[in-house]
Amino acid sequence: MFDPRGTVAFPRRVEVLGSVHGNQIFGLAHANLSAPVRITPAIARGLNGFTTQLPSGKLLFISPRKTTMLADATATLHIDGFTSADEVFESAR
Repeated sequence: MFDPRGTVAFPRRVEVLGSVHGNQIFGLAHANLSAPVRITPAIARGLNGFTTQLPSGKLLFISPRKTTMLADATATLHIDGFTSADEVFESAR
C-alpha cells in the first residue's frame, strides 16, 4: 500500500511564474515552513511527480525537475532529481 507521510521543508525563497493585478511576479520570500503531509503519485502532462494537500487545504504538485507546465494544482514545488517518495521528505534532504 502506497501511503508515504513525512515532513516537507519548503524553501525560503521560491520562484513564481505569474502576475497579481497585472504585475509580474518572479520570486517570493517567506519564513521557514515545514509541513507534515501525505503524498500520492501523480502524472501531470507526462511528468511523474506527487501531489499533496497543504495545511491550508490547497493542492500542491511536487516535480522532480523545473517545468513551466501547469498541473491541476494550486502550485508546483520543484525538488531537484528525486526518484522516490522518501526523497521528498525533510529527513532525506
